[in-house]
Amino acid sequence: MKQHTHLSTGYIQFVILGTGDLKLERDFLALQKRFPDSVGVEIGFGQALAHQIEAGIDVFFMPSRYEPCGLNDKYSLKYGAVPIVHNTGGLVDSVIDNQTDPAKGTGFIFNQFKPESFKKAVLTALNTFQSKAEWVDLMRRGMQQDFSWTKSAEQYFNIYKRKNN
Repeated sequence: MKQHTHLSTGYIQFVILGTGDLKLERDFLALQKRFPDSVGVEIGFGQALAHQIEAGIDVFFMPSRYEPCGLNDKYSLKYGAVPIVHNTGGLVDSVIDNQTDPAKGTGFIFNQFKPESFKKAVLTALNTFQSKAEWVDLMRRGMQQDFSWTKSAEQYFNIYKRKNN
């Protein structure tokens, strides 16, 4: 199948961790069976394993339909894994789209919750990955993001000061 050409060559490898829709779980397990050297699947969740995966990957997919304020996108940025996220909830607060702002970009955002939109973001990321210097800059910008409470408290304090002046 043409859509799996890169899986069969080993150019792309996937690690899938989590639980969810049973049909998707079965589909991912079938993909692992078909491409055992390119696809790893762990149905379930373990915090330590999740951190090991995020520390060892190049790209982190978080195509959430809804995400009020997750942490994995932030963990991935800190580990140097470039996130590809859907334009929803807290994900757009933590990821700066490299296509929209190449000087500050930290990942890739797709706007429509549709396979074509996700695929376009993935292909854009793969194209960017071909330029090692550009990819390393993207990783470094992500790793330098500050999601600490100190930064948030300072922003709230500045808003408070403006409203009371």
